[in-house]
Amino acid sequence: MQIIQEGYRYAAISASANVSNGATGQVVAGVIGGFFVSSTTSGTIAIYDDVATGTATPILATFTPAASGFFLLNAKFSKGVYVVLGGTIAVTILYATANGD
Repeated sequence: MQIIQEGYRYAAISASANVSNGATGQVVAGVIGGFFVSSTTSGTIAIYDDVATGTATPILATFTPAASGFFLLNAKFSKGVYVVLGGTIAVTILYATANGD
């Protein structure tokens, strides 16, 4: 029997960023597994389905999470994952794309 382990890609960020498509700027579909907040001082997070920095299609509305918490999303996206951070916050976003990038 062969065991196949699949997992999420990750992006550890402390400033707003599009995490799913790197520098390519190409539309990419996939799923956001969730995110971990490693530290925060009244920081906020919002997540959008966008290839660049658009905020028209929210996946997660702006909220203030607690530190040392994991937030399960399991949400599909069709364009990309743009994460908007406010205040002082450090998070790790877990995601997988349809093309494996």
